[in-house]
Amino acid sequence: MDGIYASDPAPATTRPVRFAELRYETASQLAGRVVQPKAIRFAASQRVPFMVTSIGSAHQTIVGSKADHLAVRPMQAAPLRVALLGCGTVGGGVYQALAPLPELFTVTGVGTRNVERALAAGVPELLITEDLEELIEGSCDVVWN
Repeated sequence: MDGIYASDPAPATTRPVRFAELRYETASQLAGRVVQPKAIRFAASQRVPFMVTSIGSAHQTIVGSKADHLAVRPMQAAPLRVALLGCGTVGGGVYQALAPLPELFTVTGVGTRNVERALAAGVPELLITEDLEELIEGSCDVVWN
């Protein structure tokens, strides 16, 4: 857990809201499953601030501030729209690498002469086309050939 969130981030369908700083009182209400309540009480009694983060994370929540502050999120860029020309060994591999990253990439279409090979690579049928010009002229930011 890379901080303390306003609600449990595990079942969230939208990006959860993380606190950058919390008062001890707010942490006592929200952080019971992340930080032991007796640890929060001890830190509050000693007026010792502490940080909740995970190893390797650039995010954290500082407990012990004078006010609660939500973490500011950077503007998230829209996913890069990619059109693939060809779905052989390389094109199929590129599709398989991009498909699991929808927050970063959207494959707008896959142009191929071999529909069966594209299907075997896991490309959905609605993305497959034999009309390469239409694919290139469509809404894409990058054409992978």
